[in-house]
Amino acid sequence: MLQVRDLDVFYGPVQTVRSVSLHVTEGEVVSIVGSNGAGKTTLINTLSGLLPLRSGEIVFQGVKINGISPHKVVEMGLVQVPEGRLVFPEMTVYENLLVGGYSKAARSHIAENVAEIYSVFPVLEARKDQPAGLLSGGEQQMLAIARGLMSMPKLLMLDEPSLGLAPLMVQGVFRIIQRIHAQGTSILLVEQNVYHALTISSRAYVIENGRVTMEGTGEELINNQEIKKAYLGI
Repeated sequence: MLQVRDLDVFYGPVQTVRSVSLHVTEGEVVSIVGSNGAGKTTLINTLSGLLPLRSGEIVFQGVKINGISPHKVVEMGLVQVPEGRLVFPEMTVYENLLVGGYSKAARSHIAENVAEIYSVFPVLEARKDQPAGLLSGGEQQMLAIARGLMSMPKLLMLDEPSLGLAPLMVQGVFRIIQRIHAQGTSILLVEQNVYHALTISSRAYVIENGRVTMEGTGEELINNQEIKKAYLGI
């Protein structure tokens, strides 16, 4: 579904992603894990078309998308939920959902998609007329995910969905990710919470200093002694 080959990305003179290769097959949950500053968000922003790549290749569903503008990437079905949620605080919950539903493919399905969103996120229906800025952090994260789903993604990329949330809300967010996956959406998950990410992943990649240093199934990595020591405190 997604093939990334030898990706190099720079911020000015500083190289932040180094020869990264990875793939996502349809139906998978694939995680990219690592510490803060490892290059995870830079990588996902490059896949979304928000950052230019210096070299390498990004292929989505057989089409090379190097240099394609972000809105066209979304139209193709590759949709990012950004780090930090970035909801529109003055707009209502419902209006935020509408913003997510205006890609060409999704525009004619807004009503049915909103109804589906409310079935998955009943709290958003209860607060549909409230400004998004008044929601709790966990509710805003749900809204950000829901807004991404309104674009009818073929591959949903989630950037640090558990960041800054209380432990109980973190568990809730990961249950939602599993439900979205069970309903047929492939997922690329960027996450600092290594344990939760590996627990739900088909496969995962570990990134350190902009490089992929390890890959394997979620089970293999969660039982790896280096991972336990570096990320799980075991």
